[in-house]
Amino acid sequence: MIIRNKTEMSVLFIGGIPLDMDEVELKEIFSEYGTVVAAKVLRNRRTQISRRFGFVEMATEQEAERVIGLLDGGSIDDAEISVKREVPVVREIPEAERKRESEMLQNIFTAIAKKVAPRAGKRPRIKKPW
Repeated sequence: MIIRNKTEMSVLFIGGIPLDMDEVELKEIFSEYGTVVAAKVLRNRRTQISRRFGFVEMATEQEAERVIGLLDGGSIDDAEISVKREVPVVREIPEAERKRESEMLQNIFTAIAKKVAPRAGKRPRIKKPW
């Protein structure tokens, strides 16, 4: 899902959806309460079975608030669903890992620089397009 402008749109987390629900059904249900920009049901990569949660992107914050108020704690096919704002996951990188990645990148850049360094004392070769 691509969020174009956070002030104009809102992404909602939908938990507890039925196993057999797909994106089209999810979008249809939420379209009754406002304009749905996108809907996504997350699936197991190997088996493609639903993980019973997904995301719905509403067009405005007001529609998102309305959907949360109306559908949170409701049910779809006798399965209770929860509707909440998406919370972005922020992963803190430990200092040791950050340092190791920095050293690795420095080694890569050094290796590249050695390969593309100009020939000592000579102008670089220029190929003429004609």
